[in-house]
Formats: sequence, C-alpha cells, structure tokens
Amino acid sequence: MESVASESAPKPKKITVKLKNIGDAPVLKNKKLVVKASDTLASLTKVLRKMLNLTLHDSLFLYIDTTFAPSLDSNFEVLARCYAVKTTGDEVVELQYSTTPAYG
Repeated sequence: MESVASESAPKPKKITVKLKNIGDAPVLKNKKLVVKASDTLASLTKVLRKMLNLTLHDSLFLYIDTTFAPSLDSNFEVLARCYAVKTTGDEVVELQYSTTPAYG
C-alpha cells in the first residue's frame, strides 16, 4: 500500500508597499501595493511608471525613509528585513516617489 504525500508548495511571502508622493509627483489613487518578497525594486518601478503615466524618458526617483535611493536590483525581502515598519503584524515598506530629485 502506497501512501501519497501531498506536498503543497509554500506560498510566496507577500510584502505591503506604502507609497507617498513627494515634490511634484502626482498622487496615486491606490497608495498600497502588495508585492512578492522576491520582486525587485525595478519591477515596482515598471508598475509605478504605468500607474503614473510616465514615459521611459520621464524621471522617477524612489526613496526610503526620505533619505536615500535604494538600488533597483534590491528585492523586497531584503528591503523589508532592513526597513519595514511593523503595523498590525504586517511588514510594510514605506517608499516615497518623485519625478524630480528630492534629496541631496
């Protein structure tokens, strides 16, 4: 008699990203996005460009803690581990976005 062990693949970890406009950047209607932990900041940049109706020639700057611009190859697992704000048990990465340089 064989026993069938059903192995379900673990669900990918999800991270909430809270977006805030700074400078002259347009305000988004949906300020919270949920991304996979393995997603990179570059993939979020593509989504943001579509949401903000920016062309490839338009600048888009992302900041963490209103201080520095993280690398586009950073994944959200690392960003959440280092910069997440814990709210009601969820990990929330707060990002600010602008269409002009905002800090230094």
